Amino acid sequence: MGIVINNLKAAYNRGAVVNVYRVDDIIFTGYVYLLDENSEELVLRTYDEWGMPDGMVYLDLMVVYDVEVDNSQDLQLMKRRMDIAKHYHFKEIAETNLMPINKLANIRLEILGRSYVEGQMVMVTVEQPHGVPQSYKGLVNQVVSSEAVELITVDKTDFSSHHKTTIQIAEITTIEFLGKELTMLTKNRQLLFGDSVDQVEVAGDDPHILDLFADSKATHRLFEIESAANNGYYYIGYVVNYNYEYVIFNLVTMSGQFGGYVLMRNTMVARLFIDSDYLRLIKRFNQENRQADTFLEPVLNDEREFDMGADVLDALLEQAINLHQLVRIASRNAEGQLGYPVDMTPITKQVHFQPVDLDYTELDAKQAVAFNDIGELAFGYLEAFLVDDGLNFAKNQNH
Repeated sequence: MGIVINNLKAAYNRGAVVNVYRVDDIIFTGYVYLLDENSEELVLRTYDEWGMPDGMVYLDLMVVYDVEVDNSQDLQLMKRRMDIAKHYHFKEIAETNLMPINKLANIRLEILGRSYVEGQMVMVTVEQPHGVPQSYKGLVNQVVSSEAVELITVDKTDFSSHHKTTIQIAEITTIEFLGKELTMLTKNRQLLFGDSVDQVEVAGDDPHILDLFADSKATHRLFEIESAANNGYYYIGYVVNYNYEYVIFNLVTMSGQFGGYVLMRNTMVARLFIDSDYLRLIKRFNQENRQADTFLEPVLNDEREFDMGADVLDALLEQAINLHQLVRIASRNAEGQLGYPVDMTPITKQVHFQPVDLDYTELDAKQAVAFNDIGELAFGYLEAFLVDDGLNFAKNQNH
């Protein structure tokens, strides 16, 4: 514990960015906002993986096993992303006003009490005697006493699912508050506690699937799209263009912002969800971001048009090669890979593809990928832009 506290003190004194590792391998990145050495408690101003402010987090240091404060490669890349976000004026969605916290008070009770008064959503993690810590996302319904609060949970996928639970404050190890998702959920409390709808889905091989594509293209109707790739991906987006073999979706992220594009073979669409509680929530996020001018990051383009000729996949790969752009490819029942298309051999119908390693710090060996094996091609999204920038940054640092 001494090393953890010393590293946090050093980071606070230097105004340095830290990675704080929870015992369950959850990582929080940000600046030390408050450190109480006596009670061994910490509050961070946190940042998301794109370098954007993402609210605050309280941590009981008993669940912290390591603090990274020196210039590790990971922290260098995070600081680079934070600089990029500032330079390009990325859109801030999280609550920008930090919560004032009195170090002399019961920190957990003060955070939860203020969240109750302001009607702010929180995520609370409680230590379990046996097993994995339990997390609850929702509203503080009442402060029962100086020792307990009552939380009413919300479920983004089922608006009818709400549970009241009384939590002992002393058992709380983590409180996340004022972050991007929690801020969006707070704005939509009425929707989350409103009527639930039945989920409506259409199988990917439904004979009327092209009619749904046509309607989405004309009206920008959002779908939730389940991919047949083995990556657990559920996209949300509307159809930009399609033909009998391919469909291109303009995507929306989980926070309702522009999320790039994905070309899919029609056979890769496992299911379309055309109505659900979650889809309604993301639609609302999308509408709010458009109204607040927080929908589109300045480095992205959400107005691209695509010619759906027979060689649309070849054309997009060739464009990525010429512009040296990162893309993510995936095939049926296989995990996606992020990397650079290097060149194509039309005779053998292959593309030479150089994947990025799992740490996003260097490139792996090139591999030949058959056109027919590419079921998805995702491109033009923020993570691809940032990984590309990070690779170039690391390359320049090493020279």
